[in-house]
Amino acid sequence: MRRTFSLITVAVLAATVALATGPPASATICLLDAFLPITMHQYYAATSLYPGRYPATQWRVRVLPSSFSARTTVTSFVINGSDCDVLHGAISSTATLALSPLVSTSVAWIDAGAMSTELSSVEAHPAFNRVSPTADVGTRAVAVFARAMNWTTVAVLCDNVAVGRGLAETFSSSFTHMGGTVTLSRCVEADSTVAEINAVLDGVENHDGSRVLFLAASRQNAQLDPLYTLIASRRMHERWTIVLSGGSCVPNILALFPGGLCAAAEPDESYTNDFLPSYRSRDVVATGERDAFLSTGRSADYYDSQVAVSDPFGAFGVDSVRMAMEAVSTFHNRNATAYPTMAEYVRSVQFDGVSGYIELLPDGDRRDAQFSFYNGQPNPAYDGTNATDRAVSVQVGNMRRGTFTRAPTPAGQAGLIYWYYGAYSDIPPSSVPPADDEELPVMP
Repeated sequence: MRRTFSLITVAVLAATVALATGPPASATICLLDAFLPITMHQYYAATSLYPGRYPATQWRVRVLPSSFSARTTVTSFVINGSDCDVLHGAISSTATLALSPLVSTSVAWIDAGAMSTELSSVEAHPAFNRVSPTADVGTRAVAVFARAMNWTTVAVLCDNVAVGRGLAETFSSSFTHMGGTVTLSRCVEADSTVAEINAVLDGVENHDGSRVLFLAASRQNAQLDPLYTLIASRRMHERWTIVLSGGSCVPNILALFPGGLCAAAEPDESYTNDFLPSYRSRDVVATGERDAFLSTGRSADYYDSQVAVSDPFGAFGVDSVRMAMEAVSTFHNRNATAYPTMAEYVRSVQFDGVSGYIELLPDGDRRDAQFSFYNGQPNPAYDGTNATDRAVSVQVGNMRRGTFTRAPTPAGQAGLIYWYYGAYSDIPPSSVPPADDEELPVMP
């Protein structure tokens, strides 16, 4: 019995020593390069910005070829990812869903772009964490804005992919919970033809339950995407208040829809004031950054065009790197009972980042994020040639911790919002379809 006790004691002491050995001597950070600006932000953070904060570890950074394709991402990880202690990517929700079964919970996996709520199940995706807000966070912000405008009815047009379905479901649930009514919900297949999309849009325009249309989609190419171009060519923005989801809240999309509105996650002021100046002055040759990206097949011309580009999701990328390095460096001091795996321990890391305060929920999703609301206002320089020049994006409000406030500085005409019927006003038009003798808000 005495011998058995001695062996148990030795085992416990050995385990204690193992936990107290300190940060690892070396660690490999793998960046799945699906979207260049985000990955470039991450490379800079991992090689230049944060290693000095965690000097006990030699950080090795590898850029893995990737894309928004699930096949390409999975293939690249299987071939190149066996030694990853930290994994950043895949940015695309579709690719991330396919990658998830292959990533061990011993890896500090933190994403900066995948937004689908289908990734919010810790049972289905135990290794996955993200600092970018899920699509439903921004969508709930849009629902709060809709109710702040006193809209009681909204129609929903859904992009029938993982992100689009999640956006539609979250908006409908949130808006209904706040007393609103979703009067119509239709989806467009990702591979729909122009004729098929037009047929869906005919159904939307023949609908008489609302005058507000929420586009539950995250497509970002205004010039090539038929969903947006058809809505614009039909000039639906002159009869509807078009509201875009967060993933589509980019200037070239909102420019199609004068009078349109959207909410975009915004980085902290420290991103613009502190991070970007140092990022833009970096030496991409001396750090090996340029060679690392060109070795994955990126063209030199495209890489060079992105060197100084800022991106809100780049701020999430920077914070994902800091979070992972913090987790890897302090993992030995964790409460092993509360956080038996690296994936679980990552969720305990909190700090003020360049994208705002970072805190994750138990399912690995970000708890909160900052949003700004933008209005598509007429572009004085529009000459009728290019539809993506119709409007300019003007900030008209903010969302902080679930509360909507008007923009602190005047926007448009004395801070007013431009509406679909062709005028500025503080009074939003009704969401209820008008009678023939509808009286629009009185202009100041």
